[in-house]
Formats: sequence, structure tokens, C-alpha cells
Amino acid sequence: MSIENPPAFPMGDPTHGGYDGMTLRDYFAGQALAGMGPWMPPADHGPFNWDSREDVCALKSRWAYAQADAMLAARQKGTSDA
Repeated sequence: MSIENPPAFPMGDPTHGGYDGMTLRDYFAGQALAGMGPWMPPADHGPFNWDSREDVCALKSRWAYAQADAMLAARQKGTSDA
């Protein structure tokens, strides 16, 4: 099953100079990332160098996109199970 990933904030018709904006997946990931606040991954969470900001950011980004993918899947499934 392919998960739908529509534009988050489309502006006008893209075929006539409109802009699709960021995808809904990117928006959801950004919101998940913002919701993390100062969270830091535990020291035993994989082969990361805690002195490297890049490693921590990469882990946070992967986590945020995993959350976004879960939100898109739930959105596509609908509320029939709720």
C-alpha cells in the first residue's frame, strides 16, 4: 500500500503558477520534531557519538519522520477503527 503524501499548504493551481508547498509528511515530521523539545536519545540508542551534534540531529530526524509516516498511515486508514 502506498501512503498518500499530499501538499500541506497548497497555494493556487500548480499548473498555473501555484505552489504545492511542503508535503504533509514534512509538516508532520516538523511538528513531531518541535514536540520533542530538548529530548535527547538515551546513551545506549545505537552507535552514536554524543559529542557530535550531527548524530543526535540525525537520530531525532529519523524518529520524527517515523512518527510522520505513522500519522500518514493512520490518516489514510481513517477513523473507522476509532
